[in-house]
Amino acid sequence: MPVIVFRDGQGLGNQLWLYASAKSICEKLGFDLEIKNYNKFKGKDFLKLKYEKKSEVDEKKLDIFHERTYFDKSLGYIVSSYDENVLKIDKDTVLEGIYQSERYFFNDLEKIKRYIKVDQKLIKKNYIDKNLCILNIRGGEYKRHRSFTLNKDYWLNAINNFRNKFKIYDFKIVTDDFNYAKALFPKMEIIHS
Repeated sequence: MPVIVFRDGQGLGNQLWLYASAKSICEKLGFDLEIKNYNKFKGKDFLKLKYEKKSEVDEKKLDIFHERTYFDKSLGYIVSSYDENVLKIDKDTVLEGIYQSERYFFNDLEKIKRYIKVDQKLIKKNYIDKNLCILNIRGGEYKRHRSFTLNKDYWLNAINNFRNKFKIYDFKIVTDDFNYAKALFPKMEIIHS
């Protein structure tokens, strides 16, 4: 079976892209998917992933498929895109990469709804008040590229929209960059890590 590995340092978004793309690739090839280090999945407290089994295989004993990357001069950054060679893998292969291209869903984005489900039991256990709005402010490497970051006016407009449309007045920030979020909103509670 193809295997993906959840690792320290991956964000939830990175894990979801890796999982959903790998699941779609496996489906296209007629393979099942295994997940190694499921305990490191950041969404395990509220999401259910559809996969065959948690893997205990030694990834060092399997073939590794590294998604093709290249250096984008305009961004000054290493990026990846759809790598058609993934369709030539053997079944016992670790998929390494970020797999953040819609092309991995082979013209069927509805797959994502089948692969990833909100676990209502876990939501009740980890309840978030409906009068709370959580802002996910991305900092980190995004700050290197001004076109990737959202300015403070964007967030202020979002807050005002939630206040006016939904009568929500309690806001918290979730971020990968505490200092950046604190500089934007010094009085707002920030959840980090």
